[in-house]
Amino acid sequence: MASLTQARIWVYLELGEIYSKPDAAEWVLERLPKEQQASLQKAKSVCLGEKEDIWEEDLSEAIECGKFMKKTIEKLIQKRGNRK
Repeated sequence: MASLTQARIWVYLELGEIYSKPDAAEWVLERLPKEQQASLQKAKSVCLGEKEDIWEEDLSEAIECGKFMKKTIEKLIQKRGNRK
């Protein structure tokens, strides 16, 4: 699940720590816009075996969540580059 990998990257860039996918999702959930939280919560539940890995009905929300996290990660990378 790409969104969980993005969550781990976000956590690492912010905190300098490596979190498990579920723990990273939990940390990121507190920082995502409300309308994108359900998608990441579902990805976390799939990772933990609590839900099936079926995304047809949730695909557009998952894509928007991924786009938001990608933009956030890019900003953090740019910010790190400016510090050097």
